[in-house]
Amino acid sequence: MGNPLGDVNAQIQAFIVAYNSGKVRDIFASGEISILDDFPPYVWIGADALHRWGADSAKRAAAKKLADFKLTLGVINRLETQDNAAYVIVDAVYTYTENGTKVAEPGQVILGMIYGAGAWKINALTWSGAARRATA
Repeated sequence: MGNPLGDVNAQIQAFIVAYNSGKVRDIFASGEISILDDFPPYVWIGADALHRWGADSAKRAAAKKLADFKLTLGVINRLETQDNAAYVIVDAVYTYTENGTKVAEPGQVILGMIYGAGAWKINALTWSGAARRATA
């Protein structure tokens, strides 16, 4: 498995690149995954959870006039690994525009990961953010 810490860190960086480019499919595990986020219906579980989360996110963005999404990760606050499983908590800032106004949401990304086929993949994702605030 190599260095689990280094491998997990590499996958976290890959997550940011994929998220910010709108191509997260490759970094998630196949099969059952779960996503918990701060917009309805809040929880997506199953083999099609990523697709449904993406569709619901796009609907929300259109309805609220959200654009220019970017997720920036900070410090890894917690990283636990055992065998082929990892639990990761990372500080993050989610920025975007809402009706043309810049918004920044500080929070944390919480990831559950599994190791298989030579790579770490995300099988659970949670966004835990503070209240939205407009920026100058």
